[in-house]
Amino acid sequence: MRTSFDLPDPLFRTLKARAALQGSSLKDLVVTYVERGLRESLVPIATTSASDRSWEDQLDPFTKSLLGAAVPKDGSPAPTLDDYYAYLEKKHLGAPRK
Repeated sequence: MRTSFDLPDPLFRTLKARAALQGSSLKDLVVTYVERGLRESLVPIATTSASDRSWEDQLDPFTKSLLGAAVPKDGSPAPTLDDYYAYLEKKHLGAPRK
């Protein structure tokens, strides 16, 4: 089906450049992104209170679309921001590298 909509110029330029880098058409790239967004919107995001998720409001739309993409497939809880910080501390402040 053919449709039209307006995109902000910077977004259009970014999409056009990314399509060229991937060797695909703008149409194919946009279709891929829309399909991915629809699939990922079905993935449950770890439940936290609204006050715990205030950092999400500061994310750009593309980054927000990635939320939930790293949810473990085995049903275990998704890592939190605190888990990530703990990982970084362990990685950079933990045992010295050999």
